[in-house]
Amino acid sequence: HGNRLAFILDDISMPTCDAFGVSAPVEVVRQVLGQRGFWNVKKLMLQLIEDTSCIGVAGVPGNGSYELTPRMTSLFHLLAVPDYCAESTAKIFTTLLATSWPHELFTVVTEAVQFTTDILGKVTSTILPVPTKPHYVFSTHDVTKVIQGLMQVVPCCAEDAYKAWCHEATRVFHDRLVDGQDREWWWSAVEATMGAAWARTMRHTMLGDVGSGYVEQENKLELGERLAALQREYSNTMHTTMDLVFFADAVAHLLRVCRVLRMPRANALLLGVGGSGRRSLTTLGAFMYKLKVFSPRTSTSYGMLEFRQDLKNLLLEAGCENKGLVLLMNDSQIQDDAMLEDICSILVTGEVPYLMSTDDIEYIVATIGKARDAFMSQKAMLREFTNCCKDNLKIVLTMSPTGEKYRQRLRMFPPLVALMTLDWYNEWPRDALLGVAKQAVSSIQAVEHLPVPQLCTDMHFDVKE
Repeated sequence: HGNRLAFILDDISMPTCDAFGVSAPVEVVRQVLGQRGFWNVKKLMLQLIEDTSCIGVAGVPGNGSYELTPRMTSLFHLLAVPDYCAESTAKIFTTLLATSWPHELFTVVTEAVQFTTDILGKVTSTILPVPTKPHYVFSTHDVTKVIQGLMQVVPCCAEDAYKAWCHEATRVFHDRLVDGQDREWWWSAVEATMGAAWARTMRHTMLGDVGSGYVEQENKLELGERLAALQREYSNTMHTTMDLVFFADAVAHLLRVCRVLRMPRANALLLGVGGSGRRSLTTLGAFMYKLKVFSPRTSTSYGMLEFRQDLKNLLLEAGCENKGLVLLMNDSQIQDDAMLEDICSILVTGEVPYLMSTDDIEYIVATIGKARDAFMSQKAMLREFTNCCKDNLKIVLTMSPTGEKYRQRLRMFPPLVALMTLDWYNEWPRDALLGVAKQAVSSIQAVEHLPVPQLCTDMHFDVKE
């Protein structure tokens, strides 16, 4: 009919190479393109592919991408797409942030964008990924996360704006750092970027939304009382007991999770050992924002078929019924890496290829058409459904940062780091364990006047040492 077809192979360099440096899927594509067709084993003939062009998209070798063989690259016209220059990046993000902040703070807007790009350059050149820290991968996506967080704040003056920038940059870059040395380096980099006087006064700034808007939480006592009341409300509403101790670190992590849950199209990757409270804090934060939490009940019979059915139900509920949902999974529930592939597809595009059947598509079109505009085309309705899924479905993954499987998953699925906000959970400090011990024995009258909580805490640390 005189038409031509152009198909795009995204992330063509991602399939793992074997011991000889080649990848079977890439070699199949190379063979089809090189021979302009493929051999039909039934008819014993070569079937040619005509009027077709292939566009391959490959990342820079490293961080989950492999180098393509010369036999593969010889079939393409190679075009290198460099990163945006500093002027272009600044213009893009300045325009975005200026639409949310008051016009009289435009000078601060330009400084905030400049601070973010400067700090990204320092981080990428100093904080490098190593086998024990595979999530130390930073990119322009992190600048986007900082600007997106700043757009949630409406500063009244320059000081509030600087506080907001320091807080949002800390949430994006600092919270994934694993040890005290890296964190001290971060604060020295912030001081060098915005000035030591500003940075030192804003080091302990904490913004959060616990019912009064995304504002600075200055009164720690009042904040603790609000969270305790929220926990009691959760226990009464859900008819289950949640008994958390809101020490300083727990409050900080809860506010970080809440920051992600209230932000449009934001997702979280929580890294820490089991028992650090990641699931409980996420559940409480979701309850605060009236989000329904779904966590698969895995068993020996739970596989990809059941997971995809659960995923389909979540997308239909988020896209057609316009409900806020949280998909909460830990690494033990991810029994197949194909589950992470579907999750990454949702992170990138908002959908999973070939997940919906014909009946599901008809239901989506009918529901969206009834709710929005009956004169929309089917393509526009499906695009609206995908946008609703991106807006309403939050994905929170909790992983243990130990073992080869953790490093392999981050290497194979870059969106887990690039498109999710990371939060590293350290082991709880002594005062946290002491607070937990006091609450645990508070109802035992026989030990009311004995130093049992201190004894339990000392025993824990002595055994650990």
